[in-house]
Amino acid sequence: MRGFGAENTVEALKSRGLGFANFLRDKTAAASESLKQRDWTREQQAISSLKTWGTGAAERVQTATALGLKQAKDGIRSFAGGPLSSICKQEAAQRPCPRIILICCTHLVAHGLLAEGIFQQEAPDDLVHFLLGAFEEGAGAVLPPPGTSAHVVANVLKRFLLTLPEPLLTYKLLPHFIQAGLESPSRSAIILSELPAPNQTSLQVLLEALHRVAANAAENEMDAHALALSVTPCLAWLPPPHHERRRARAGETGSDYADSAAGDSPTNGARTELSAEETGGVVAALEYLISNFQHLYGGDASPLYNTAATHTLE
Repeated sequence: MRGFGAENTVEALKSRGLGFANFLRDKTAAASESLKQRDWTREQQAISSLKTWGTGAAERVQTATALGLKQAKDGIRSFAGGPLSSICKQEAAQRPCPRIILICCTHLVAHGLLAEGIFQQEAPDDLVHFLLGAFEEGAGAVLPPPGTSAHVVANVLKRFLLTLPEPLLTYKLLPHFIQAGLESPSRSAIILSELPAPNQTSLQVLLEALHRVAANAAENEMDAHALALSVTPCLAWLPPPHHERRRARAGETGSDYADSAAGDSPTNGARTELSAEETGGVVAALEYLISNFQHLYGGDASPLYNTAATHTLE
Protein backbone atom coordinates (compact mmCIF):
# COMPACT_ATOMS: atom_id res chain seq x y z
CA MET A 1 0.00 0.00 0.00
CA ARG A 2 2.81 2.36 0.88
CA GLY A 3 4.48 1.73 -2.47
CA PHE A 4 1.24 2.27 -4.34
CA GLY A 5 0.78 5.62 -2.61
CA ALA A 6 4.29 6.71 -3.57
CA GLU A 7 3.67 5.88 -7.21
CA ASN A 8 0.46 7.93 -7.17
CA THR A 9 2.37 10.86 -5.67
CA VAL A 10 5.03 10.69 -8.38
CA GLU A 11 2.40 10.55 -11.09
CA ALA A 12 0.61 13.51 -9.55
CA LEU A 13 3.81 15.56 -9.49
CA LYS A 14 4.58 14.70 -13.11
CA SER A 15 1.09 15.69 -14.13
CA ARG A 16 1.33 18.96 -12.23
CA GLY A 17 4.77 19.75 -13.69
CA LEU A 18 3.59 18.99 -17.19
CA GLY A 19 0.59 21.21 -16.71
CA PHE A 20 2.78 24.09 -15.48
CA ALA A 21 5.11 23.68 -18.45
CA ASN A 22 2.15 23.80 -20.83
CA PHE A 23 0.90 26.90 -19.01
CA LEU A 24 4.25 28.69 -19.47
CA ARG A 25 4.39 27.68 -23.11
CA ASP A 26 0.93 29.01 -23.80
CA LYS A 27 1.65 32.27 -21.98
CA THR A 28 4.93 32.74 -23.88
CA ALA A 29 3.23 32.10 -27.22
CA ALA A 30 0.44 34.53 -26.33
CA ALA A 31 2.93 37.22 -25.28
CA SER A 32 4.93 36.74 -28.45
CA GLU A 33 1.83 37.08 -30.59
CA SER A 34 0.81 40.17 -28.66
CA LEU A 35 4.20 41.78 -29.28
CA LYS A 36 3.93 41.01 -33.00
CA GLN A 37 0.49 42.61 -33.25
CA ARG A 38 1.40 45.67 -31.17
CA ASP A 39 1.52 49.01 -32.96
CA TRP A 40 5.10 50.28 -32.70
CA THR A 41 4.45 53.48 -34.63
CA ARG A 42 5.03 55.82 -31.68
CA GLU A 43 8.28 54.12 -30.71
CA GLN A 44 9.53 54.19 -34.30
CA GLN A 45 8.66 57.87 -34.56
CA ALA A 46 10.53 58.58 -31.32
CA ILE A 47 13.61 56.71 -32.55
CA SER A 48 13.45 58.49 -35.91
CA SER A 49 13.13 61.84 -34.16
CA LEU A 50 16.08 61.02 -31.91
CA LYS A 51 18.22 60.06 -34.92
CA THR A 52 17.27 63.28 -36.70
CA TRP A 53 18.10 65.34 -33.62
CA GLY A 54 21.41 63.54 -33.17
CA THR A 55 22.40 64.14 -36.79
CA GLY A 56 21.43 67.79 -36.54
CA ALA A 57 23.31 68.21 -33.28
CA ALA A 58 26.42 66.63 -34.77
CA GLU A 59 26.21 68.94 -37.76
CA ARG A 60 25.74 71.98 -35.50
CA VAL A 61 28.73 70.97 -33.38
CA GLN A 62 30.84 70.41 -36.48
CA THR A 63 29.81 73.78 -37.92
CA ALA A 64 30.44 75.57 -34.63
CA THR A 65 33.81 73.87 -34.23
CA ALA A 66 34.88 74.81 -37.76
CA LEU A 67 33.73 78.39 -37.20
CA GLY A 68 35.51 78.55 -33.85
CA LEU A 69 38.76 77.26 -35.33
CA LYS A 70 38.49 79.71 -38.21
CA GLN A 71 37.90 82.61 -35.83
CA ALA A 72 40.79 81.47 -33.65
CA LYS A 73 43.12 81.20 -36.63
CA ASP A 74 41.94 84.53 -38.01
CA GLY A 75 42.59 86.08 -34.61
CA ILE A 76 46.18 84.91 -34.42
CA ARG A 77 46.85 84.91 -38.17
CA SER A 78 48.92 81.77 -38.52
CA PHE A 79 49.78 79.72 -35.44
CA ALA A 80 52.85 78.08 -36.96
CA GLY A 81 55.08 80.42 -38.90
CA GLY A 82 53.37 83.64 -37.80
CA PRO A 83 55.14 86.52 -36.07
CA LEU A 84 55.17 86.35 -32.29
CA SER A 85 53.28 89.61 -31.82
CA SER A 86 50.41 88.32 -33.99
CA ILE A 87 50.26 84.98 -32.18
CA CYS A 88 49.98 86.90 -28.91
CA LYS A 89 47.08 89.12 -29.96
CA GLN A 90 44.64 87.05 -27.92
CA GLU A 91 46.89 86.85 -24.87
CA ALA A 92 46.96 89.15 -21.87
CA ALA A 93 48.21 92.56 -22.96
CA GLN A 94 50.35 93.06 -19.87
CA ARG A 95 52.22 89.72 -20.23
CA PRO A 96 51.82 88.47 -23.80
CA CYS A 97 53.12 84.95 -24.35
CA PRO A 98 51.89 82.21 -26.72
CA ARG A 99 49.86 79.61 -24.84
CA ILE A 100 51.88 76.80 -26.37
CA ILE A 101 55.01 78.12 -24.62
CA LEU A 102 53.18 78.49 -21.30
CA ILE A 103 51.60 75.05 -21.50
CA CYS A 104 54.72 73.22 -22.66
CA CYS A 105 56.92 74.84 -20.01
CA THR A 106 54.35 74.19 -17.28
CA HIS A 107 54.10 70.54 -18.36
CA LEU A 108 57.88 70.18 -18.31
CA VAL A 109 58.16 71.71 -14.84
CA ALA A 110 55.41 69.40 -13.58
CA HIS A 111 56.50 66.19 -15.33
CA GLY A 112 59.94 66.58 -16.90
CA LEU A 113 62.40 67.91 -14.36
CA LEU A 114 63.97 64.49 -13.84
CA ALA A 115 63.81 63.32 -17.46
CA GLU A 116 67.33 62.41 -18.50
CA GLY A 117 68.60 64.49 -21.41
CA ILE A 118 65.51 66.72 -21.50
CA PHE A 119 65.74 69.30 -24.34
CA GLN A 120 68.68 67.33 -25.73
CA GLN A 121 67.14 64.00 -26.70
CA GLU A 122 65.01 63.73 -29.82
CA ALA A 123 61.44 62.39 -29.78
CA PRO A 124 59.47 60.40 -32.42
CA ASP A 125 58.51 62.73 -35.26
CA ASP A 126 54.97 61.37 -35.54
CA LEU A 127 54.21 62.16 -31.89
CA VAL A 128 55.76 65.62 -32.16
CA HIS A 129 53.78 66.40 -35.32
CA PHE A 130 50.56 65.10 -33.77
CA LEU A 131 50.85 67.26 -30.65
CA LEU A 132 52.01 70.31 -32.59
CA GLY A 133 49.03 69.87 -34.95
CA ALA A 134 46.68 69.60 -31.97
CA PHE A 135 48.08 72.86 -30.59
CA GLU A 136 47.56 74.53 -33.95
CA GLU A 137 43.95 73.37 -34.26
CA GLY A 138 43.22 74.46 -30.71
CA ALA A 139 44.97 77.84 -31.12
CA GLY A 140 47.44 76.72 -28.46
CA ALA A 141 44.76 75.98 -25.83
CA VAL A 142 45.39 72.23 -25.58
CA LEU A 143 46.90 70.23 -22.75
CA PRO A 144 49.15 67.29 -23.65
CA PRO A 145 47.34 63.97 -23.05
CA PRO A 146 48.10 62.31 -19.69
CA GLY A 147 51.28 60.27 -19.88
CA THR A 148 52.80 62.29 -22.73
CA SER A 149 56.58 61.99 -22.65
CA ALA A 150 58.40 65.10 -21.49
CA HIS A 151 60.77 64.61 -24.44
CA VAL A 152 57.85 64.93 -26.86
CA VAL A 153 56.69 68.16 -25.21
CA ALA A 154 60.23 69.60 -25.18
CA ASN A 155 60.61 68.84 -28.89
CA VAL A 156 57.20 70.38 -29.65
CA LEU A 157 58.35 73.55 -27.91
CA LYS A 158 61.64 73.62 -29.82
CA ARG A 159 59.85 72.94 -33.11
CA PHE A 160 57.40 75.78 -32.46
CA LEU A 161 60.23 78.23 -31.74
CA LEU A 162 61.83 77.23 -35.04
CA THR A 163 58.61 78.09 -36.93
CA LEU A 164 58.83 81.74 -35.91
CA PRO A 165 59.80 84.00 -38.83
CA GLU A 166 62.27 85.77 -36.54
CA PRO A 167 64.19 84.19 -33.65
CA LEU A 168 63.06 84.89 -30.11
CA LEU A 169 66.24 86.93 -29.53
CA THR A 170 65.33 89.00 -32.64
CA TYR A 171 67.57 89.89 -35.56
CA LYS A 172 68.07 93.39 -34.18
CA LEU A 173 69.39 92.37 -30.74
CA LEU A 174 71.08 89.08 -31.64
CA PRO A 175 74.49 90.72 -32.36
CA HIS A 176 74.34 92.36 -28.93
CA PHE A 177 73.58 89.02 -27.24
CA ILE A 178 76.52 87.46 -29.07
CA GLN A 179 78.87 90.25 -28.08
CA ALA A 180 77.68 90.16 -24.46
CA GLY A 181 78.20 86.41 -24.29
CA LEU A 182 81.70 86.67 -25.67
CA GLU A 183 82.76 89.62 -23.50
CA SER A 184 80.54 89.88 -20.41
CA PRO A 185 77.57 87.47 -20.16
CA SER A 186 76.00 89.50 -17.34
CA ARG A 187 75.22 92.25 -19.89
CA SER A 188 72.77 89.89 -21.57
CA ALA A 189 70.26 90.63 -18.78
CA ILE A 190 70.25 94.30 -19.78
CA ILE A 191 69.80 93.45 -23.45
CA LEU A 192 66.96 91.12 -22.50
CA SER A 193 64.99 94.10 -21.19
CA GLU A 194 65.14 95.69 -24.65
CA LEU A 195 63.24 92.85 -26.34
CA PRO A 196 59.63 93.42 -27.47
CA ALA A 197 57.09 92.49 -24.78
CA PRO A 198 56.03 89.14 -26.33
CA ASN A 199 59.67 88.09 -26.72
CA GLN A 200 60.54 89.18 -23.18
CA THR A 201 57.70 87.24 -21.57
CA SER A 202 58.19 84.17 -23.75
CA LEU A 203 61.91 84.08 -23.00
CA GLN A 204 61.28 84.59 -19.28
CA VAL A 205 58.88 81.62 -19.19
CA LEU A 206 61.36 79.46 -21.08
CA LEU A 207 64.28 80.54 -18.88
CA GLU A 208 62.34 79.72 -15.73
CA ALA A 209 61.61 76.21 -17.00
CA LEU A 210 65.25 75.75 -17.97
CA HIS A 211 66.39 77.06 -14.58
CA ARG A 212 64.19 74.51 -12.81
CA VAL A 213 65.50 71.72 -15.05
CA ALA A 214 69.11 72.76 -14.37
CA ALA A 215 68.43 72.64 -10.62
CA ASN A 216 67.90 68.88 -11.07
CA ALA A 217 71.03 68.31 -13.15
CA ALA A 218 72.20 65.54 -10.81
CA GLU A 219 69.24 63.44 -11.98
CA ASN A 220 68.61 64.64 -15.55
CA GLU A 221 72.24 65.31 -16.54
CA MET A 222 71.28 68.68 -18.03
CA ASP A 223 73.05 71.61 -16.38
CA ALA A 224 72.72 75.23 -17.50
CA HIS A 225 75.48 74.86 -20.11
CA ALA A 226 73.99 71.70 -21.65
CA LEU A 227 70.55 73.32 -21.78
CA ALA A 228 71.93 76.49 -23.37
CA LEU A 229 73.65 74.38 -26.04
CA SER A 230 70.40 72.50 -26.75
CA VAL A 231 68.10 75.51 -27.14
CA THR A 232 70.46 77.98 -28.86
CA PRO A 233 69.59 76.75 -32.41
CA CYS A 234 65.89 77.38 -31.62
CA LEU A 235 66.45 80.89 -30.29
CA ALA A 236 69.10 82.37 -32.57
CA TRP A 237 69.83 82.29 -36.28
CA LEU A 238 70.94 84.90 -38.79
CA PRO A 239 68.48 86.46 -41.24
CA PRO A 240 68.43 85.36 -44.88
CA PRO A 241 70.70 87.41 -47.17
CA HIS A 242 67.84 89.46 -48.59
CA HIS A 243 66.47 90.40 -45.17
CA GLU A 244 68.46 93.62 -44.85
CA ARG A 245 67.40 94.78 -48.32
CA ARG A 246 63.72 94.17 -47.56
CA ARG A 247 64.03 95.78 -44.13
CA ALA A 248 65.47 98.91 -45.72
CA ARG A 249 62.62 99.02 -48.25
CA ALA A 250 60.04 98.61 -45.47
CA GLY A 251 61.73 101.32 -43.39
CA GLU A 252 61.85 98.98 -40.39
CA THR A 253 62.86 100.53 -37.10
CA GLY A 254 61.54 97.86 -34.73
CA SER A 255 62.70 94.31 -34.24
CA ASP A 256 59.62 92.32 -35.32
CA TYR A 257 60.31 92.25 -39.01
CA ALA A 258 57.20 90.35 -40.01
CA ASP A 259 54.91 93.08 -38.66
CA SER A 260 56.81 95.78 -40.53
CA ALA A 261 57.01 93.95 -43.82
CA ALA A 262 53.26 93.42 -44.20
CA GLY A 263 53.20 89.66 -44.47
CA ASP A 264 56.46 89.30 -46.37
CA SER A 265 57.82 86.68 -43.99
CA PRO A 266 61.55 86.06 -43.72
CA THR A 267 60.77 82.33 -43.55
CA ASN A 268 60.44 82.48 -47.34
CA GLY A 269 64.23 82.69 -47.51
CA ALA A 270 66.90 80.32 -46.30
CA ARG A 271 68.15 81.00 -42.81
CA THR A 272 71.82 81.34 -42.06
CA GLU A 273 73.18 79.35 -39.15
CA LEU A 274 75.46 81.00 -36.62
CA SER A 275 79.20 80.51 -36.83
CA ALA A 276 80.93 78.55 -34.07
CA GLU A 277 82.05 81.77 -32.39
CA GLU A 278 78.59 83.34 -32.62
CA THR A 279 77.02 80.17 -31.23
CA GLY A 280 79.48 80.25 -28.34
CA GLY A 281 78.46 83.82 -27.54
CA VAL A 282 74.74 82.98 -27.45
CA VAL A 283 75.38 79.84 -25.38
CA ALA A 284 77.39 81.83 -22.83
CA ALA A 285 74.67 84.49 -22.58
CA LEU A 286 71.88 81.91 -22.17
CA GLU A 287 73.90 79.92 -19.65
CA TYR A 288 74.26 83.05 -17.54
CA LEU A 289 70.52 83.82 -17.78
CA ILE A 290 69.55 80.25 -16.88
CA SER A 291 71.96 80.02 -13.96
CA ASN A 292 70.99 83.40 -12.55
CA PHE A 293 67.27 83.35 -13.25
CA GLN A 294 66.33 83.45 -9.57
CA HIS A 295 68.55 86.45 -8.98
CA LEU A 296 67.33 88.28 -12.09
CA TYR A 297 63.61 87.57 -11.68
CA GLY A 298 63.32 86.71 -7.99
CA GLY A 299 61.10 89.69 -7.21
CA ASP A 300 58.92 89.27 -10.28
CA ALA A 301 55.84 87.06 -10.15
CA SER A 302 56.32 84.09 -12.41
CA PRO A 303 53.85 83.83 -15.32
CA LEU A 304 54.63 80.12 -15.70
CA TYR A 305 51.51 78.81 -13.99
CA ASN A 306 49.10 81.60 -14.99
CA THR A 307 47.80 79.72 -18.02
CA ALA A 308 44.48 80.44 -19.65
CA ALA A 309 41.63 77.92 -19.61
CA THR A 310 42.54 74.91 -21.70
CA HIS A 311 41.20 71.48 -22.50
CA THR A 312 42.94 68.15 -22.40
CA LEU A 313 43.49 66.38 -25.69
CA GLU A 314 41.90 62.93 -25.46
